[in-house]
Order: sequence, then C-alpha cells, then structure tokens
Amino acid sequence: MKKSSLACFAGLTALLVATSAFARIDFTLNPREGETTLRAGFSGDPFLVIVTAGGSNNVSSVRSGCEGFVADAPDYRVRREGVSTLLRFYVTSGEDTTLLISDPSGQWYCSDDSYGTRNPTIDLSNAPEGRYDIWVGTRWPDRSAQAVLSVTEAESNHP
Repeated sequence: MKKSSLACFAGLTALLVATSAFARIDFTLNPREGETTLRAGFSGDPFLVIVTAGGSNNVSSVRSGCEGFVADAPDYRVRREGVSTLLRFYVTSGEDTTLLISDPSGQWYCSDDSYGTRNPTIDLSNAPEGRYDIWVGTRWPDRSAQAVLSVTEAESNHP
C-alpha cells in the first residue's frame, strides 16, 4: 500500500472509530436517573439529584478537548420552561468527575475541573427552553462514582 493510501486509510479508520463511539452516547435513550421540568425562577434552587457517574464512552468523541467517560444513556434530563439570565449545571463528588450536556439546539458542552476543584460546572447564559440531556462521567473508563448533580439559576451557587 502506498504511503498516501495508508494515511488515508488511517484517517478513515480514526473517523469510523470516533463515529461509532459517538453513536453510543445517545440522547434518544431514556435517562438512567430520571427527569424533571424546571421553570424559570423555580423554587427549591438549587435542584439536586443523586446520580451514578461513569461509563465506557469517551466524551472526546463528542467534542474535541472534552475529557472523561460516560454511559450510553443520559444520567438525567431537564426540560426547561422560560429563560433566566443564568442556568448553571454542576456536579459534586468525592471522585474526579466530568459533565457533558446536549442542549435543545443540539449543541454539546463539557467540563472537567472548575473553580479550583475536581468538580465540573457548565454555565449557560440565557439558556433556551427545551430539553437538556446530561451525562455525569468519571475521568477513567468503566469506573463509577456517586455524585450530586445540581441545577441553579443563582450565580452564587457553585461547588
């Protein structure tokens, strides 16, 4: 095989591997830990839910620069009604966790360490109404950890 053909084959193989890994992170699956609807200005802020973080899917297959491993299905789903200035998602855990979110427009966000901790935070300004699929991961494949996913509109709430 010529060098150029070999390089092309290697590139195609890498694309297929990334595509197949991405296909396993599937927002069409039912969330593992449940779902809720949060209206702008919701009471009980921050909203908290306990999740089991981790999985075998590398989040770098979704977005370059992302780190960590998540399950196939989202861990949790938030249906958002109304708009506020800030919608913050953050995770607290005794383990090093990561956070991956798909928003209503199909954009992907990820975070690893935030605010000088090993816990991730994602801040969305004027986040649109709709469905947010949320994965909480760990830094290593097939390792699980207990974690608390928090959703808030208050800028002062963070880990």
